[in-house]
Amino acid sequence: MNELKNEQRHFNEGNKQEAIIQTMNVSIKPEDSVNITDIVSFYDNVAETMGLNKDAVRFDCTKIDVSRNIQENIFSVWEKMGASRLEIGMMWCNSGPKTDDTLPQDTISITHGFFRNENDEPIPLMEITAKAQAHIVDGRHYIPNVPFELNKKMLALGCQWDPDAKCWYHTDPIKAQEAERMVFEERERGGPSVAPSLVKETVHEM
Repeated sequence: MNELKNEQRHFNEGNKQEAIIQTMNVSIKPEDSVNITDIVSFYDNVAETMGLNKDAVRFDCTKIDVSRNIQENIFSVWEKMGASRLEIGMMWCNSGPKTDDTLPQDTISITHGFFRNENDEPIPLMEITAKAQAHIVDGRHYIPNVPFELNKKMLALGCQWDPDAKCWYHTDPIKAQEAERMVFEERERGGPSVAPSLVKETVHEM
């Protein structure tokens, strides 16, 4: 799982009131930046890494920085697709993140306001961090509130049931994300959820 860190930078605005800008550093896997065919795909990957539904969030490209090697990986892919250096430079300047040479390899720095909801309001980074970390305990990536209809699919995916937490989990973050996507799609179709106790009884019957 990616490593999350929260930092705070202080500054004085024109009204002399101190404001706080929250930033978050995220370490990604090297392969997450080598198959990016367009910048939106990259931002979608960042959202999914943070446990967000990419179709329910918007992005502000002025509030994200990436390490130099991430930029180079993306540029290399676009060059292989036939884009010229001028075209790549224009795309990066218009809608890409900023490149920060002080960031460690495979690191993204996100500032409050990068993730925005459907009303274009910023989603607090602390809320995103808490959501992501709340689902990870001792290497277990929990998938909460799984509808009854998906129990067998959870088992087929390799998920396991934690009787104490009364929740499904997977030790592979990619599989956990796939399970969470199943849950989201089921809810979009109007599938009902069940109480944890009922899920537990169903698991015992399998």
